[in-house]
Amino acid sequence: MSESPYARRATTPVLVAVALLSGSPPPPSLTELLPRIAPRPLLLVYAGHGGGGEELTPDYLRAALQPKALWKIDEAYHVGGFEARPKEYESRVVRFFDRALLGAG
Repeated sequence: MSESPYARRATTPVLVAVALLSGSPPPPSLTELLPRIAPRPLLLVYAGHGGGGEELTPDYLRAALQPKALWKIDEAYHVGGFEARPKEYESRVVRFFDRALLGAG
């Protein structure tokens, strides 16, 4: 599975610039890396009013293996999930880590 052609075109100049300036090859795409996270749990949180790549989140979810979860915060802007819903954000993230790290149900 690969990222959308639009996403690759949109990021290609940045990846090329980083590769040239750093002397390192570009990193693999998240869709290539996500399956390697399993069997560790994955929680994807994304903003409904993105602008920072959020449109790729469904591709990332498809690429990831179980266990995985998705939480879309419709009213949030890029990296604004905590600001949009602070109590729910804290609760969900703490619950995710409790389950993932402590096996708490």
